[in-house]
Amino acid sequence: MQVTSDALLQSPFPVYPVSALRDIAPDILEKTVFTEAVSTLNNAIRGYVQQAAGGHRTGLAIPVRGDYGTGKTHLLVFAKAQMRKLWPGNPD
Repeated sequence: MQVTSDALLQSPFPVYPVSALRDIAPDILEKTVFTEAVSTLNNAIRGYVQQAAGGHRTGLAIPVRGDYGTGKTHLLVFAKAQMRKLWPGNPD
């Protein structure tokens, strides 16, 4: 079956199946499923923020890898949102 350019123009689906960050970022904390990877990252963030609040700021590096479409970007956007939420003095 040959797909014509007219069919692609009428399709409601993106040609490149990737979520835009602006679509997932605003309510990511409420929409994230706590998989093993998310729970591990969440625990690391909580520990880091707790240490930083106590005056013990050290670096933290967490490698994130996986195949296309496995949720790497979602995981990192979640980490950013969680860090902002938990950081002392956060206005939210």
